[in-house]
Amino acid sequence: KCGFSELYSWQRENLSSPDFILHDGPPYANGEPHMGHAVNKILKDITLRSRVIRGQRVHYTPGWDCHGLPIELKVLSTFKKRKESLSPLELRELARQYSRKELDAQMAAFASWGVMADWKDSGCYFTNEISYMQNELKQFINLYNKNLIFRDFKPVYWSPSSKTALAESELEYNDRHTSRCCTVRLRITKLPENLKNIVKSGKNVYALTWTTTPWTLVANQALSYSSDLVYTLSEDRDGNLYLIAKNLVSEVSQKIGKPLSSISVLNGDDLRGCEYSHPITGESQPFLSSSHVTDKVGTGLVHTAPAHGNDDFLVCLSNNILVKSLVDDEGKYTPEAGSRFSGLEVITEGTPAVLDYLQNDVLHTEDIIHSYPYDWRTKKPVITRASHQWFINTEKLKDSSLHALESLKLYPKAKQAVFMNNLIQQIAKRPFWCISRQRSWGTPIPVFYSKTTGEVVTNERIVERICKKLEKDGPDCWWSLSVKELLGRRLVEEFNIDPEDLEKGEDILDI
Repeated sequence: KCGFSELYSWQRENLSSPDFILHDGPPYANGEPHMGHAVNKILKDITLRSRVIRGQRVHYTPGWDCHGLPIELKVLSTFKKRKESLSPLELRELARQYSRKELDAQMAAFASWGVMADWKDSGCYFTNEISYMQNELKQFINLYNKNLIFRDFKPVYWSPSSKTALAESELEYNDRHTSRCCTVRLRITKLPENLKNIVKSGKNVYALTWTTTPWTLVANQALSYSSDLVYTLSEDRDGNLYLIAKNLVSEVSQKIGKPLSSISVLNGDDLRGCEYSHPITGESQPFLSSSHVTDKVGTGLVHTAPAHGNDDFLVCLSNNILVKSLVDDEGKYTPEAGSRFSGLEVITEGTPAVLDYLQNDVLHTEDIIHSYPYDWRTKKPVITRASHQWFINTEKLKDSSLHALESLKLYPKAKQAVFMNNLIQQIAKRPFWCISRQRSWGTPIPVFYSKTTGEVVTNERIVERICKKLEKDGPDCWWSLSVKELLGRRLVEEFNIDPEDLEKGEDILDI
């Protein structure tokens, strides 16, 4: 016999193994206990108690997500007047205090609901514990050494409201988002020899392109076409010629309110070597062939801004075009975007400013309501923005992940085939996983960068040293100690490192 609150310890001592193990997925240490917590914990408790009734010993480890953006944003909202002046160390201390207060309240509630567990700290886990952080650092360097983690300059989902990169799992989609779209003409400045004979001297020749994000026209670096499509040069009543996919001429003509008559038909490959004038700067830009271009919507010519789209990025990468990033971490144009746009918020101010500047070349605008990604924490829209981030190479893990599914048991069994197919599809289309975040409240990514070359400096011995410093100097040591203090004399000499040439990485690991 035992008391109600002693059931967990009693069954650990008196029932036989093998253990039924439930390692609890942690809630955020953020906010008061609510109905979602109750449903989650009580359903798990029913499962555990059913095992105990059958005479099986259970091992249940509750835990809390004590790091992360929700907690950091909550702390910052409390200190609105001075949030910009909070140092990383000050922010970390406030976040630590807040998360502890919240998890204590949640733990007391879970225990009061009768959930069977060891509710002492020693029976739970917390993601801001030093031992947990040390394990994260060790796993990082383990994956890095296996070439499963890499750093790259790539377009990622970016939240201007949170000032950080986001993973796909951190998005929610607003099905009622409104975007201002436009059809814009771009003056073709260079025609291949086989097209020059078609165009009479003095004729204006334009490529037409359609976009749902006019603000990205500032960052345009190419026009993409399909080698598999058929295009036409079509003339309006004023004698202007427009390059459009043949199957879209009628639709485009209706949209822009101009009758168009075809004067020539050409294959996609005929566009190789064409150039056009950048809509903002006037610089000469290339036409590029790409398989992602279709004639399902738009004009058959895709405005290509590699800093703001994955397909755009890949086509420019394959053509050795250096990506220009003209948007900062607050979602505002940088000075490199030009004085007319510098400092404007791209989501709210960018599109009106671009459409106003290009008013003579914008042939049509419309508002469309469609599904658009939002930051699930701030409930505000995100953008796609190129930045330096750390990624897990999911491509290298797909085969082993699919193989691991073979030993997976899914319940209820009647739905097993459906669940399995969904998992296979998700793994097959999983993009590279962005694991870096540009925040302070979390486990640091244990890398240094050369100020001279930008080279990444890290290895097992360095990570081992940082783990020891966490033990000795506390969880904030990455922020409180200098590069020289973090590395120590022995590592500096062993790897011939110049501490003065190194700077600490400022990213934390995604939780």
